[in-house]
Parts: sequence; structure tokens; C-alpha cells
Amino acid sequence: MRRGATMDFRAELKLDVESHLWSEHSLTSDFAMTRASPLPAAARRAAIMAATEALLVSDGKAVTTRAIAEAAGIAEGTIFRVFPTKEAIIDAIFEDVFDPLAGQEELAAIDRTAEFEVCLLELVTVLQRRIRRALALFAAVGFRQPPSHLDHQGQRKLSYELVAAILRPHGTRLRAGPDETARRLTGLVLAMTHPMLTDQPMSDPQAIVDLALNGIALSKPGTGKS
Repeated sequence: MRRGATMDFRAELKLDVESHLWSEHSLTSDFAMTRASPLPAAARRAAIMAATEALLVSDGKAVTTRAIAEAAGIAEGTIFRVFPTKEAIIDAIFEDVFDPLAGQEELAAIDRTAEFEVCLLELVTVLQRRIRRALALFAAVGFRQPPSHLDHQGQRKLSYELVAAILRPHGTRLRAGPDETARRLTGLVLAMTHPMLTDQPMSDPQAIVDLALNGIALSKPGTGKS
């Protein structure tokens, strides 16, 4: 891949992850304003992870726990009451990345009663955002295997099932069944998003939807129209 294209893609990854974390960062901003108030354990953990992920993507693995604490609006010592080390925070972030249930709420929010094309665009947008999040973290700290305690095949199957559930109400529009379509669509999104699988990643989810719906052939040969 050309160097310029690689840098452009990394910049897009950074913006995509920052957008993904925006709601969590709004929480950490509130935390900073009310620092004296104790945080619920789950909220404190989420704030630390969100701040760490954003800093990893922007600054790389050399980020310090002091910087993380400042970004999360907490005392540095609070980090070590939740995570024993910075590496443990990174491990928790990657576990979240690999866990399909972590994105279940995003998928559940998709309106399955909407027009098929609208539903498909929302679905591809969510899938692509999750892939780009993982790629941004890999670029920041290097590739990591999924946590050993996770059932890799079971997690993958669950991911397909979540996608298939969204496609199922539109079964009459599918050439294959929802389960098989979920596999094909997930593979297509990955292939057209990952910079090591294509030299021209599709940053626009609509382009992937168009490819999924229309393939590569014109429906009316010779007319120049799809």
C-alpha cells in the first residue's frame, strides 16, 4: 500500500475511534467536574478503559497511568484499585473488542422494521466501526490474540447470530438464508475495510451496501446504469 494511503487510513481510524468513544468521554468529562463524588465501580472501570483507549490511539502504548488518570478525571491511585497494571487495562480493552456481546446494544438499536436498504446501512456501519476500532488498537499496541478464556468459535458464531437476527425480518429480500447471509456480509465488510485485505479500503459504508446489493455487474448491460 502507498505510504500516503496508509497514513490517510490511520487518520480515518483515529477519527472513527474518537467518534466511537465520544459518549464515554462525555462521561469522563462529567467525572472530572465532580471529582469529589465517588464513582460506581462499573462507571469507574468504563471511564478508565475509555480514557486509555483514546490515549493509546492518539499517543501510542507509551501513555502513562498519570495521563490516563487525568483524562478520566480521577486520581492516579484510583486506577490501581481497579486494574493492577496498565497492561491489565489494555487486556480489558481488547477483551471488550473481541466480545460480540459488547456491541450487542448497538446492534439491538438498529430499527429492523425500517426499509431493507436503511437497515442494511445501519448494520454495515456498526460492523465497520467495530472492525476499525480493532484495527486502530492493533496499530497502536500491536496485534493481540483474543483472550484465551473466550471460546473463539463460539464467539464468532454468536456474532453471526446477532447479525442474522437483524437480517431475518428481511428474509424475502435475501438470496440465501439469514444465517448464511450474515457470514457473507460480515466477511465482505471485513475484506473491504481491512487495509491488508484491499489496497483501497471503503471508508463509506454506503459503498459496501451498494456492493452487497448490486455486486459488480450492471443490471442493464450497455446502459451504464445499475
